[in-house]
Amino acid sequence: MRCIKPELKAKILRMLREGAVSGERIARELGMSRVAVWKHIKTLSSVGYVIETTAQGYRLIKSPDFPFPWEIGVDFLYCRKAKSTMDIVWRSKYEGAIAEEQTGGRGSRGRWISPRGGLYFSVRAPGLIDVNDVGNVIANALGKYVDVENEGGKLYVDGKKIGGIILEVGGSNYNIKAVLGVGINVNNPVPPGATSLMLEIGEKVSLREVGEIVIKSVIEHLKYTRGERA
Repeated sequence: MRCIKPELKAKILRMLREGAVSGERIARELGMSRVAVWKHIKTLSSVGYVIETTAQGYRLIKSPDFPFPWEIGVDFLYCRKAKSTMDIVWRSKYEGAIAEEQTGGRGSRGRWISPRGGLYFSVRAPGLIDVNDVGNVIANALGKYVDVENEGGKLYVDGKKIGGIILEVGGSNYNIKAVLGVGINVNNPVPPGATSLMLEIGEKVSLREVGEIVIKSVIEHLKYTRGERA
């Protein structure tokens, strides 16, 4: 499946959440054709939104529990399945990418197993970013759920790994580019010796909530590192 761009999805969902709305009204207010509206609705349905077609127009019944870029307000591509979000960010114009599943996710020691239910994203970063600092930011963000210990970008709960961070740097000394990758075990199955938020808490956790907290915390830290905010 191709990755999905975030443009206009948030505006369409905002209208749908106000109640049943016709394709004609969406097209008029967003300056697009009704065919384009239908394509956006079809895309949203394909990733888990339950949208009914009624005599009054489209009606949103249910939203999936996932931190879609258009839901949390970040300039990311969304991929249902990707080889690696790192590769996607390196070759795209977007700030980052998030996937429900990775078939070739990378970790600090090679492959990062990335089945559905976990949080997997990559984001552009300053070349001189300190991975340990990012680890502290994420550990603090996850503190709402469980006490997390950060060891150089490797995240543990009572000695069991719950997540990790990698940094890939490219470019010249004058044009340093970097991509930061993050993987967190949330509701996904994990290998022996690892853990997840669901295992630690004893029940399923909202992936959308975890994703929004972690991603926004990381982005704010990156902005601070770039000097974009005081």
